[in-house]
Amino acid sequence: MPEPTVDPELAHHVNAKLAELCGPLSTHADVLAYITGRALRADAEACGCFGLPLPGDAQLSIIEALAREFGGRQALIDVGLMFVGDELRLHAPENRLCIPWRSADGRISVVQRRRIDRQDRKKYVFPLDASPAEPFGASLVTETRAMLGSDPPIIVTEGALDTLARRKIARLGSEAAIVVGVPSATMARPEWSAMFESRQVIVAFDPDGPGDRGAARFIEVCLASARRVERERSRFGDWNETLLHLLKRENA
Repeated sequence: MPEPTVDPELAHHVNAKLAELCGPLSTHADVLAYITGRALRADAEACGCFGLPLPGDAQLSIIEALAREFGGRQALIDVGLMFVGDELRLHAPENRLCIPWRSADGRISVVQRRRIDRQDRKKYVFPLDASPAEPFGASLVTETRAMLGSDPPIIVTEGALDTLARRKIARLGSEAAIVVGVPSATMARPEWSAMFESRQVIVAFDPDGPGDRGAARFIEVCLASARRVERERSRFGDWNETLLHLLKRENA
């Protein structure tokens, strides 16, 4: 995954305008149904997730509006929403669940998008040549720490939706913890280590070979200054599957 190279000011303004033009999750029934089926609606809405319309005229009108707002298609190319040389068309138009990754100041740095169908194609995409500058949930760390009024552990998951799921599991279990996420198990940036300095950190990557290897790398690169490090594995696949299992058991 590339280092962040996109101008952060331009990226924030383009992404904020994209979210405004698309409207809330409830605007797009199938996107809303997908996230509701994962038992994550409230958490997704709270973090500002939104949906794209289906590929076609409605999606094209949003891209045209962005191009007008920011002085032409070059701005959309610069933030990774379009390929160089393409017609006015969104990169990966079928990936319609939009997940904002925010910097610590709360501004959107990149928008990750997920397919909501069952097609065997790339489920997640980030903007071209761009990736999050900070973990998912970085903007909530200070606020959550103050709200909990203690020294809670930081749980690090693999992916934004697993972050939302693990966060909900923590609430259901009255567990005091800060939950953040990295884009993938293979991603560990030394500059993230400041977030974990002198903290208790729980690495909750997927319970499989890639997750274990990624956890070892993340511990080596990012957690050298942590006070204590633990490895946590979900019991039923990823954290969203674990959440669904727990909810099913509660409702049985």
